[in-house]
Amino acid sequence: MAKESDSLVGRLLVAHATLRDPNFRRVVLFICDHDPKEGAYGLVLNRPLDQTAVDFLPDDEESEVLAQIPAFHGGPVGGDRLVFTDFTWDAKHKSAHVRHALDMGEVTAMVEDGQAANLRAFVGYAGWSGGQLEDELAQGAWVLASPVAYTFQIDRAAKLWNDTLARLGPRYRFMASQPDNPSLN
Repeated sequence: MAKESDSLVGRLLVAHATLRDPNFRRVVLFICDHDPKEGAYGLVLNRPLDQTAVDFLPDDEESEVLAQIPAFHGGPVGGDRLVFTDFTWDAKHKSAHVRHALDMGEVTAMVEDGQAANLRAFVGYAGWSGGQLEDELAQGAWVLASPVAYTFQIDRAAKLWNDTLARLGPRYRFMASQPDNPSLN
């Protein structure tokens, strides 16, 4: 097990503007699990699918519940899986908490209790083997950031990459302001 100081759990990975892999182009990932020796698991926060969970489980008896949960593309691994995740922001400690792989009982209870504001369904996830994420960070493919309260607001997902980079300082603010394809400038 990694020392807590070595763990990236709860941090954001922001794709550097030079990262051209279409799976990760201009994404913001939340790191759910991380151990430098064992690997990492994360979810893309800024790729809404304009669908709800019911579109992926249409024959489910909980269709009214599933229709209330927005679906996101979570990453390139496990695209045949739907993972329910709840993000909460702790304003006192200025930190994020995630509960992932929720079962339908938990999901249904949250929706029925009006506690589903930050509940999402993710199709796929991002995964790294031991040391792989650390290598990518050393190569400059990713910028680390801490989440802020608006990170988990679903209506901010489209601008999350720009907003997250811009708050990291002038160099990153400039990077965020550049068009995705400079040749169209």
